[in-house]
Amino acid sequence: DGMGVFARWGAAAIVGQAAARAVTIRPRGIGVRFPAMTAAMSSTDRFSSPSALWFLALDSGVAVVTAMSVSQGAYDKVAAALPVPSRKVVQTLLLGTAAVHVAEAVGAYRFARRRGMERSAGRWALQTFVVGFPSLLELRRVAGA
Repeated sequence: DGMGVFARWGAAAIVGQAAARAVTIRPRGIGVRFPAMTAAMSSTDRFSSPSALWFLALDSGVAVVTAMSVSQGAYDKVAAALPVPSRKVVQTLLLGTAAVHVAEAVGAYRFARRRGMERSAGRWALQTFVVGFPSLLELRRVAGA
């Protein structure tokens, strides 16, 4: 269940934060509320998520490319149904995607910290690594940039 994964991720974010002041974040596009990892966050230190549809669309594609990269059987199944580049090209695409997501995550972390979002900067970086540019757009929106 996809929403269970997101709920567990949100719940895991507050583990160890027993003394933290709970703040509820309502990610755009879904009707589920997630508790935020906050400890006396200022009004400028906020965290929000893009629509769950971004996670579904982008991360399912990354999962398929990963499976095709590490498993000849998975590659063969997809190649039998769809025209795909060589497995070497698919592996190169996966490495390129990982590199871009690492760079985006570092950029999100730095951007959040420069905007006074020290406590949530790590969450922005992790989310940006996972979903990429939709998280960066959400960060810019939340930061008012």
